[in-house]
Amino acid sequence: MSKCTLISLAILLCQTLPALGQPMLQASGSYWHMPVLDELIQTYNFAHPWQETEIHALGQAYSLGAGWNQSIYAPRALHAIGLVEYSFQNTLIESPSSTFRAGFHAASVLAYVRTHPKCLTTKIQSSGPLGTRWYLEFGSGWQWNMPYVKKHGIAVTIYDDKPYRSISSNFVATAGTGWHALTIGSLVLTLHGGVRWNPSLHLEQFATAIQGHNETPLSDSQENVWLFQGGIRLTWSSLRKNWWDEPRKGDKS
Repeated sequence: MSKCTLISLAILLCQTLPALGQPMLQASGSYWHMPVLDELIQTYNFAHPWQETEIHALGQAYSLGAGWNQSIYAPRALHAIGLVEYSFQNTLIESPSSTFRAGFHAASVLAYVRTHPKCLTTKIQSSGPLGTRWYLEFGSGWQWNMPYVKKHGIAVTIYDDKPYRSISSNFVATAGTGWHALTIGSLVLTLHGGVRWNPSLHLEQFATAIQGHNETPLSDSQENVWLFQGGIRLTWSSLRKNWWDEPRKGDKS
């Protein structure tokens, strides 16, 4: 395929996609409920009493995502969202004698279905470009995890003097709610929150990399890990109807 053909297809795609759906960006802050990480960090602190500062559990995470919102069936305010997301969490201790950093990167591919509960039983005359102001959403997807541990700025080694690096993946299920708060030009700002369930989260040899051993012993696979998330979305839309022009006409918000 020639370069001119590729450019023509890209231009056509950019002209066509906005008519079919709305691109979006998302920024979130999250909290991991993973008791095994608390136990792991406490064990590390207990084994290093000479350190001036204790390290804390890997609880907080921050994420950025990009996706696409697609209307499926307007009379039921039914929308679908595809989202690709990257998240990062880190813990750090710095002292005159040592620098310790540990955490893990995660990348997720998720698909959601979004609607208003009343729309499941009653059709509506009209709604906003992203459906109703208030909504519920449910979805699932796949997540890839890559933990890391560095001491004195250098990745730790476990076997064969190779830097610790282990990539794993797992299924995730998610549910959430949100409120389309306001428009900024052609952008819709949405406040959202939700919870994500990892039936089994695998962090291979993470405990060994942090402690230098795994005498606890902590399992590489953690069951029923929960992630509580809140943030904002910005969705581009050329349609501006009902929500702000006629706020209550047919809107199930």
